[in-house]
Amino acid sequence: MQPVLDSQPWRLPPPTVAPSYQIGKFAILLAMTIVLFVSWIPHGNATRPPESLKATLKSIFPSAKVRLDGVIESSDGSLFIPLIPKSIKSGTPGLSAQYPQSEPTLFAFTNGWYYLKLIDRAGKKILALPPGLKADEKQRICVCSLPQDLIVPSDMAVVPELKNTIGELTISVMTSSTVPEVAAQPAAKKDPVAVGKNGIIAVTSPQTGKIAILGNQLEKLTELPTDGTPSGMACADGKLFVADQTKNRVLIVDPQTKEFSGQIDFPPGSGPKDIAAPAEGPFLYVSECAANKVAIVELATRKIMMHTFVPAGPTRLALTPNGYTLIVLNVPAAKVSFISTLNQKVIGVLPVGTMPNDVAVTNDSRTAFITNRLSNTISVIDITQKKLIRTVTTGEGPTGIALNSDNTKLFIANAKDNTISVLNLPAMTKNKDVTLPIDVEFPSDIMMLADGKHLLVTSAATDTLGVLNAETLEFEKQPKLGCTSVDLLFIPQ
Repeated sequence: MQPVLDSQPWRLPPPTVAPSYQIGKFAILLAMTIVLFVSWIPHGNATRPPESLKATLKSIFPSAKVRLDGVIESSDGSLFIPLIPKSIKSGTPGLSAQYPQSEPTLFAFTNGWYYLKLIDRAGKKILALPPGLKADEKQRICVCSLPQDLIVPSDMAVVPELKNTIGELTISVMTSSTVPEVAAQPAAKKDPVAVGKNGIIAVTSPQTGKIAILGNQLEKLTELPTDGTPSGMACADGKLFVADQTKNRVLIVDPQTKEFSGQIDFPPGSGPKDIAAPAEGPFLYVSECAANKVAIVELATRKIMMHTFVPAGPTRLALTPNGYTLIVLNVPAAKVSFISTLNQKVIGVLPVGTMPNDVAVTNDSRTAFITNRLSNTISVIDITQKKLIRTVTTGEGPTGIALNSDNTKLFIANAKDNTISVLNLPAMTKNKDVTLPIDVEFPSDIMMLADGKHLLVTSAATDTLGVLNAETLEFEKQPKLGCTSVDLLFIPQ
């Protein structure tokens, strides 16, 4: 019998597959399936603010926490909901605007993000835009999206103009007939911010060469062009004296007529930078930053009587309240000098931080606080012993510095951070960092107003001043100056 042949003689039998190979293949397929599935699921932390934005948020909401869904919950329980743009701008984001300026409910950031406060109205939690927004800003907000993993509070609703931000979330939209009044509640009446009952304020602008005079309600009364670089000022003998560095002179202004009434000429190359004057006394002290000396001017004759030589680059001057010691900041030397007003001699020199910028002295004339602009520190000085007590780290670029009336708080302007740091004294513990309004930038000088409740802040980059409530630590007013500002001085009348 002939054997029966296979009709497909070249077909090989199926290979024997090792169990380990089958398991590996299954694991790979399972892993790919999981990756695809996970990538499809919205991530719980995908809407958290970008890392680059967190530092800015921390400065605005220092005591708040960021929830897993990106919502900021402040210490009083208020919720600020993120509105996320379709495309996020690159770079380090900063605060671009806040609405309204006082008690803001909307914060706008340069990377396109917004944070909008959820407001309690008529038993509902309502997301609504504050009044006064420009059309282009409103349009940018309305094309943003709420976090799709938002933990939606009960009774939350949005106004119709924010309908498109909801996405797949289950949030009710209020009809125009059911929208309660969501504009900011009328603020409690505040006393008008005033310079004082009997006084005005002088402001110098070296960039524009102007001296501005402000009235009792911080309104601009007049502007005096100098064709120079006006900087430090002092009041003495019923007149305002203003140092003009590039013109080598001290200008004299009559506060009553608000006009120039003369000048004191200094030698070429002297570079007068700042002025100090005792409350009662026959002399005027003028720092000559280019000549490394302090001039003593006799008020009666308006003549330079003598000079006191100090370390390089004397700029800012400050007299102790008791009138016995003149404090001189020597910028390039990174030192502070002490001159006795009894004999006009240097009685001490002390190293401080790099580029000392401003000084504040306690009421008892014992302690001086000096900002060091490039070191980002404050030097705390014992004036009696001419000794450094301690060095305190500040924000970026500390410039102006001021004390409140009872010396329990110290205010520091951080020019690069655009903040005002508030320290509690004597412990030197930080109370708060207050962000400047968007129209006040690069603060140079700060000064407590005569009411003892408000702080006036200059702006070296804009034409607006800031008024900070020293008790609530909120900005209440931004007077329009019309020019940049560097130095401030209260003039009693």
